[in-house]
Amino acid sequence: MKRRLELSSGAAFGLALTLLITLAGCGDNVVARQKAAAEAQKSQAPGEVTAKITSGPANAPETAGNIQAQPSAEEPATEPEKPKSRFHPAAKDADYRYLDKVWETDEEREVIEYLTRAATAEKGYRIVKKNPQKWLPLLRKSIKADHREVRIQTAVILGLLKDKSHETFLSLKDCLLLDSDPDVRAIAAKAFVVLKNKEAVQVLIRSMNEDPYEAARANAAWALGSIGDHDAVEHLRKATRDDDTFVRLRSVSALLKIKSKSAIPELIDRLEDKSPMVRERAHEALRTITGTDKGKDREPWARAFSRPVE
Repeated sequence: MKRRLELSSGAAFGLALTLLITLAGCGDNVVARQKAAAEAQKSQAPGEVTAKITSGPANAPETAGNIQAQPSAEEPATEPEKPKSRFHPAAKDADYRYLDKVWETDEEREVIEYLTRAATAEKGYRIVKKNPQKWLPLLRKSIKADHREVRIQTAVILGLLKDKSHETFLSLKDCLLLDSDPDVRAIAAKAFVVLKNKEAVQVLIRSMNEDPYEAARANAAWALGSIGDHDAVEHLRKATRDDDTFVRLRSVSALLKIKSKSAIPELIDRLEDKSPMVRERAHEALRTITGTDKGKDREPWARAFSRPVE
């Protein structure tokens, strides 16, 4: 316990982030996600995914004994619901291969071995942070390791190191769009929350718009708000209507940070969101952007801002 209390703030942040990954599937808060899920009455999220995919996504949903219900005579036959893809569309035709060996020296192997488990990743981070420039080439390779946990911990560390080089951006960009594991993609998006690299804006927009995994879309919206580039505003406005509560919450939060007046109509609509978290954040955003407060109901805001604000 004493050793834990002596951790630097950077290491503590890394440990907290890996704990979130382990317990909440890249979400921000277990209780909040459960609350959001109850509000939306969504189906249970898919279970843990494997580290390596060799044959692509499944072609049909799993069913008990592969028995499918037959429509009654009175009901028209309907097409079975297609399973949601685990992959970002960019990975469809990409030749993205994992590396079975990323180290060259015993020293590098020691670091990679630490990254194979969340419980020991802190030791690897302590070594790397002493001389980031020495270890960045290894990390840019280990982001493609064939071990899922190594890729997750590498993305976390790249965020903590705050390296904004083009080489690191390219490594995280490929991970964000092409990794077969949705949790890894979500953590790659989250790394840009800390990096605030404007070079990443377009790839984050694509992640937010296209990734089938909710946590990846939500973290991409979060990162876009952190970067604060106005090129993302139009896409964030659309994302306020996402089916997932946390994507809507992060999109509204991003518009609050960017303070875009063009997003006022969407923010007014979110005052009637089914999630109280989104409604509260939309109200906060409207008060901040307009400098006034019309209350928490939609109608007064709609009347006051029936025309676009210049």
